[in-house]
Amino acid sequence: MSSPREQLLIILAQAVSQQQPELLKNAEATLKEWETAPEFHYTLLDIVYDKTIEQSIRFLAAIYLKNGIDKYWRKTAKNAIRPEEKAQIKSRLLSFMDEEINQLAMQNAILVSKIARLDYPKEWCDYQSRLIQKRLLLTLHLTVKALCSKTFAPDRKMLEQIAPDLLRDVGSVFIEHINRFYALFSSSNDVSQITMELETSILALKCIRRLITHGFQDITEVDQAKRFPGLLFDYLQKFFNLRISMQDAESPIFAFIESHITLIGKLYIDLQKTHPVPFALAPQAMEIVKYYWNVLVVHGPSYDQGLSTNSSPMQFEKFFVQALLLIKGVIKKSAYNQNPRGIDKSKIAAAIKTVDNEFLTPEFITSCAEILISRFLILTKEDLNMWEEDPEGWVNSSEADHWEYQLRPCAEKVFMELLVQNRELLSPLIIKLLENVASFSDENNLLLKDTVYSAVGLGSHELYDVLDFDSFLVNHLVNEVRNRNPSFKIIRRRIGWLIDEWDFDANVFSEYLDHSVTSLIQIIMVVEQFDTRMKILNCLSVIIERMEEKIAPFTQHITSLLPPLWEASRQEPWFKPSILTILTRLVGALKENSSNLQEFIKPLLQYSINPNIEESVYLLEDALDLWLAILQNTEQCTPLLFELVPSAIALLEFGSETLKRVLKILESYIILVPQMVIQTFGHSILDAFTRLLGDLKTEASNFVIHVIDTILQTCPIRLTGETLIGTGLLWKLMNIKQPYNVVGYISIFARVVISEPNYFLQFIAIAGQQSNTQEHALLEKVLDVWIERFDNIAHPKQRKLNAMAFTALIAITNTIILARLPQFISIWCDVLSEVRENGGGDALVYWEHEPNENKEFVNEEETAETKRRRALLQQDPVHSTNLIQYIQAKLTECETLNGGPDLFRRQYLASIDNDLLDQFYSLMS
Repeated sequence: MSSPREQLLIILAQAVSQQQPELLKNAEATLKEWETAPEFHYTLLDIVYDKTIEQSIRFLAAIYLKNGIDKYWRKTAKNAIRPEEKAQIKSRLLSFMDEEINQLAMQNAILVSKIARLDYPKEWCDYQSRLIQKRLLLTLHLTVKALCSKTFAPDRKMLEQIAPDLLRDVGSVFIEHINRFYALFSSSNDVSQITMELETSILALKCIRRLITHGFQDITEVDQAKRFPGLLFDYLQKFFNLRISMQDAESPIFAFIESHITLIGKLYIDLQKTHPVPFALAPQAMEIVKYYWNVLVVHGPSYDQGLSTNSSPMQFEKFFVQALLLIKGVIKKSAYNQNPRGIDKSKIAAAIKTVDNEFLTPEFITSCAEILISRFLILTKEDLNMWEEDPEGWVNSSEADHWEYQLRPCAEKVFMELLVQNRELLSPLIIKLLENVASFSDENNLLLKDTVYSAVGLGSHELYDVLDFDSFLVNHLVNEVRNRNPSFKIIRRRIGWLIDEWDFDANVFSEYLDHSVTSLIQIIMVVEQFDTRMKILNCLSVIIERMEEKIAPFTQHITSLLPPLWEASRQEPWFKPSILTILTRLVGALKENSSNLQEFIKPLLQYSINPNIEESVYLLEDALDLWLAILQNTEQCTPLLFELVPSAIALLEFGSETLKRVLKILESYIILVPQMVIQTFGHSILDAFTRLLGDLKTEASNFVIHVIDTILQTCPIRLTGETLIGTGLLWKLMNIKQPYNVVGYISIFARVVISEPNYFLQFIAIAGQQSNTQEHALLEKVLDVWIERFDNIAHPKQRKLNAMAFTALIAITNTIILARLPQFISIWCDVLSEVRENGGGDALVYWEHEPNENKEFVNEEETAETKRRRALLQQDPVHSTNLIQYIQAKLTECETLNGGPDLFRRQYLASIDNDLLDQFYSLMS
């Protein structure tokens, strides 16, 4: 016979079944009958805790257990649970803390709370009850945290439904233990008892923080939530005053008080960030923000005796950072209009008005900016000591992106936000401060000068039209850079940073840049930390870009520096890409004069693009950029460059990750030395294209078609014709079923026909033999599809190209082609009606980019390649052929080949619609 537990499992399984109502009804009756049986509730608990059992059964067991506790736990209840069974249940309650299913964890928390409420203090001792409560709060905190991480609307709605009740209960627990703490703190020396109260209140506060932030769309509309920011504000002030008065920083009570202060700050920051409008409209919200600011002013760092700070501020650094984060969030006006939860517009306006009237007054804005600059942006004595002891480490640390956790970087963000929002008010103040510190030269005032320069750099985007930085650079900063006084290194460093922040004319400060290049080259091999070397390389890269051709005298120094750096970077895979980037910038700066670098660069390229080298995964993209820059800026293809072409062809097999760059490189070679490339590597290139087409996405296919088009423009058909057929490329283009690429495909045929119509017919003949199709049938099919697809062509340039192809086809005696003359005339009329060409056949509309045209292949900077591309475009028949004259010439040639004008008119024109002919002749005239 099965055990009672097994019988209960069977009945619970029947009770969760929804498919057999009769079975369900019987199971519920059986459970009701068993609920007074001994060990029933403990067995339910055992099933709830058994993770091998189906979740729905465990959940139902928890519901029955919870209901049973309500009915039978009290001693006075009829059929009350026996004391020994109660003891069994309570002994297992705290073994459920690792439950992964939120609903079950929540049910367990409710069970604990119900039993604790009934049995405390007599049945459970005070310590045991507190321990249970702590575990309960921990469970609840983890459960709420997990629920808050869910982002789907149903999950959010579920949390919002339970949040008010949970907040009420947890809030009462928090207040109870905080009040008990204050009572004990003033009357008892029992540290363990005091810390236990604080520990429990922290767990409650953690729950409150999550519930307030994630459990309500608008806290101002729910009474349980609306009062909490103000309530916590009272406790925050008490805790902070207590924190100041306490002398023993090693006491565990001290640490718990700091934790409360930090948690309340996190709550305010999270609430403001997540719900900026409700926060601004919450009772006492602006008082809270003002309080944080006042603490900053009263207890924050002060400028004292030049390079030192007062003794106390750093012990409050975490609080100061929280204050700045809160103030930054309140200042950022754009956040109020980006509320994702659909706050009413009237509330948004009310929130902004409240912030402006009660906090961001002109007086506060001015005072805030001055205090931030003079006290929080300044380098501290600790900063200067670290700079002296470990310059590299200090620079790397100060430039790390951890501003949300550090005082000065966080103050910088607040200052920038304040300036962005109040540009007109603060710009004159900053310019005035700059004028005041400009003449400072004694050591005691250099830190303040550094700070004002920092403010000018941080505000570069807002001060661009009120500060003539180029003039300030020439008339003032140049002299300060020349000041070799050791104490002036602070200012020299800041000037270098300023130059990087402002977009200035490099010509006005070329002397400084010259000095910078020399200095960087001298120190880069001295520094040891990888991060420092990276920063120096990046700085050198920026200077090269700014100096442009003026970098030429330093080329030898730079290239002699890079090989040992390349060799020294074996353990740092991201260092070599920076070297390749510097060389790319150097080539771009030197332009046509970069040809002398080819011998130096070639082995680096060969190494970086070698797929058999493990590092190539890091180097390939930067190597391709460098390779392309060399090709774009060279005036001739040296043997060194030409030897790399096979490597580019091999890289075509790597697929879409690098395909675009490789195609640009191949096209640059083709534009540079077209016949040389095609005669030597034409078959390999077109064979690779044939394999690629059909398997690529639309964009990648367009890139390939673009390069094929360039080949046909630069090379005569006598060089490419046999290869186009031999590789199967034309056959592949004719048979690919990709509607989005069809315009590109037929444009390739248009180029072929314009170059040599008979070659197109030769291809049709060969293709017919290969496909066992009669030549005339295949030609008819190709022409019909081509004409049908013409309406898919949108850009006037491509429409003219295909119209010219149809025109070139008629200068022949093929009757299949001439039978399409009515369609050709209709197409000519459409194209001639679209634009008015100039005398040479060109039109501005032909130069406009198509929506899907490969703009990536166009180099906007003026290089040797852009000149070659411009010349190629000017030679393109689309730009150099007058369409009317071209049609007239080909029609005349067609008439001559087909019996003269009279016979041609009777045989081919007589059957064409007169209105169409009239339109055609009108346009031609």
